[in-house]
Amino acid sequence: MSVRSRTVVRAFLVVAALVVIYVGATLAQTVRAGRVDDADGAVRVAVVLGAAQYDGRPSAQFASRLDHARDLVADARVDRVVLTGGARPGDRFTEAEAGRRYLVASGVPPEQLTVVPEGSTTWESLSAVYTALAPEGVDAVVVVTDRYHVMRSELIARAVGFGTVGASPVRDGVLSGATSARRHVVEAVGVAIGRIVGFDTLSGRG
Repeated sequence: MSVRSRTVVRAFLVVAALVVIYVGATLAQTVRAGRVDDADGAVRVAVVLGAAQYDGRPSAQFASRLDHARDLVADARVDRVVLTGGARPGDRFTEAEAGRRYLVASGVPPEQLTVVPEGSTTWESLSAVYTALAPEGVDAVVVVTDRYHVMRSELIARAVGFGTVGASPVRDGVLSGATSARRHVVEAVGVAIGRIVGFDTLSGRG
């Protein structure tokens, strides 16, 4: 092997090692972020990120997020819940509307709910929420989502314009074991790339 070839191989190995270290560190941050609950009463608006719904019935994953938001209201940790998520072609309900119906049926007063029925990605949903809340002067939110999704959601919420962002992760989500581990890895890779290219670009919005 020539000197030039050895140099190229060494450079490749160094870059590969740096990438592994970077993604590994991001994974550790992703796991740690999902273990922190910021709903301490200082921020009064919770944003529930949408997930699948079936003809107005939230999926188990979405219902776990909604149940968590209901508990935040019941415990007076927030006094307003914003529901997000659009509709897929052919759907009669948006994710946001399905979430509103579920929470009203669970006893949450309708006046404490705000529906922002837009977005098929986290970026689109949180951008739509910021557009809806900014005219009211709302600059601080707590994001309700699954543990693996917390870090990327917080970073995106700041990127779209919110000044103060926290998260209140679902304590007992439906994803566990190997599925949860895979989701954490996928999210860590997404965060690692998003920090470099921008989350708007990563979501196809840039």
